[in-house]
Amino acid sequence: MTDRKIDIDSLIKSAEIDKDYETIFSYLAMLLESKNYTKVIEIINRNLDGLAKHNQIMVMDMHFYVLLEQERFVDAMNALRYYEQLPYVSQEVEQRVKELGEIIKNVETESKLKRKYSNKKKVSDILNYSRDVEEIFEVIYYLRTNKKIPKFINEISNILKDKERNLPNASKALIFMFLVEENLDLTLEVSLDNDYTLKTKEFVPFYKDEVYLETEKVINKLIKNITVINFSIQLLHSFVLITFPNYYINKDNINLYVLSFYEITNRYLGNSDDFSNLYKELNLDKNEVEDTIKFIEEQLKKDSDPASKN
Repeated sequence: MTDRKIDIDSLIKSAEIDKDYETIFSYLAMLLESKNYTKVIEIINRNLDGLAKHNQIMVMDMHFYVLLEQERFVDAMNALRYYEQLPYVSQEVEQRVKELGEIIKNVETESKLKRKYSNKKKVSDILNYSRDVEEIFEVIYYLRTNKKIPKFINEISNILKDKERNLPNASKALIFMFLVEENLDLTLEVSLDNDYTLKTKEFVPFYKDEVYLETEKVINKLIKNITVINFSIQLLHSFVLITFPNYYINKDNINLYVLSFYEITNRYLGNSDDFSNLYKELNLDKNEVEDTIKFIEEQLKKDSDPASKN
């Protein structure tokens, strides 16, 4: 075994001298297969410039696979800075480099959450007793990404019917949607503006619903300002969750709601857009839009006011 190792090391060094990067990549693949990550990083670091010129995507994939596998997040960010300053090669390479920053951040977050929530009792206590919505969602994010939702169904179900902690209706609705996405066949008691008995199999997550997606599409089509688009979509998102399980937006009134979200956003941001042409184009009555705006604002206020739930 020692002789074989010496032979491989000699062959790698020979390939490095000859700048035979195709052969070096072959040895790197072999070392990855045997999980010899230390050796992989040593070889990549010695030959990084040449490997990146020969096949940037391949060396990036190998490089970041090892660094993230070993949870070397600072080294991963330093490596990312190296790749970011390389000359443009192609759209594919540029896109991969852009994605890597988000990948590193997500893997680091998941690593921290695994350490933070490795204790089953701690997870159970947060789901059962915490009044901190962000903490609850952080735990649920950890459970979803690690496919552990089914192990905590009882605790999560209790959140949905809980009345003591005064959790926002929108938060409960989103948690219900996560259970729908788990594809579990559940009948659940859900306390929102009223008490409901809901079956997960009878719903699709709102962010995959045909009417919701069409409403987003119309917002993007009618509005030109990206800030106003994003704010209007956030209003749509909040409204759908707050009013769940009722569905007020349908195929026939999408334009009415889009213009209402647009008007609310416009007023909030202090813009002075002229909507007269849109009213004509969409064949909408101003009074009807104002009534819809009032209704939307009432629903949004209701979920932000704890007293409204007592």
